[in-house]
Amino acid sequence: SSNNTLSGNNITANTEHGIRFSGNSDHNSVSGNKIANNFCGILIEHSSNNIIFHNNLVENQRHAVMQESYGNVWDDSYPSGGNYWDGYTGVDANSDGIGDTQYLIDENNRDRYPLGGSFNTFDAGIWNNLPYCIDIVSNLTVSEFQLNRIERTISFSIVGSDYMLGFCRVTLPKIIVKDMWQDNCTVFINGDTWPFKNLTDTENIYIYFTYQDSKHQVTIIPEFPLAIILLLLMVLTTITVSFNKKKN
Repeated sequence: SSNNTLSGNNITANTEHGIRFSGNSDHNSVSGNKIANNFCGILIEHSSNNIIFHNNLVENQRHAVMQESYGNVWDDSYPSGGNYWDGYTGVDANSDGIGDTQYLIDENNRDRYPLGGSFNTFDAGIWNNLPYCIDIVSNLTVSEFQLNRIERTISFSIVGSDYMLGFCRVTLPKIIVKDMWQDNCTVFINGDTWPFKNLTDTENIYIYFTYQDSKHQVTIIPEFPLAIILLLLMVLTTITVSFNKKKN
């Protein structure tokens, strides 16, 4: 079967294949799935031009097998990235959440931009009549995601082992960044401002930061929160009134 989308599935503990394309199953998209503990995670045979990205392939005896198939793509280009493969040993020297070396499936198939941590996606609601998600790639556990339109904040928890250096890469659709923060935001971890770097493409902004120790609460807010803006306006108004009284 061709021209299908497989997304948001938990595909586990199959004694043969988690996903199998065969007999000219072409132009399918596979994304946002957990493919774990299978004999073979993905088998593609006699099928071409499928795209596989943003999946978590974990503890399969073989993650992917290709048989007489051509033109299949294993990533969503840069900086969106490819899949998370447990057992990948590459490094991320430039700190963007993507491994610097390709993940090799066979001599003709490779994930050019393997993710440095597991892929998580969260519902961000409807914006301009279209549904959007916010994706988070991290080498630790991500939970308790919340998006508050009224307070213009995004928050979530990250949990890991003590003394482990962790990272997060948050993919923010530009429409959300513009509507909530006028294209500028600040990252807080446990209430403290936190340094981060960002990348961008035509649709998204990617925020990347590192952290250490076991548990953190992450909050992303406007660069100038509404409370601070109101406080500044009050101070400015007070100064103006005082100046006018003095002048009179």
